[in-house]
Amino acid sequence: MVGLIALAIIGALTFVAGGNGGMWTRVQTEVTSAMSGEGG
Repeated sequence: MVGLIALAIIGALTFVAGGNGGMWTRVQTEVTSAMSGEGG
């Protein structure tokens, strides 16, 4: 599913970003919105 692919990409980008608290918070927000079906 597209959602799973996006989640994998976001996870990879977060890993590459490495330890950036602000970035991680944003990622979590985006993922939560996506999983909630609100479209970000």
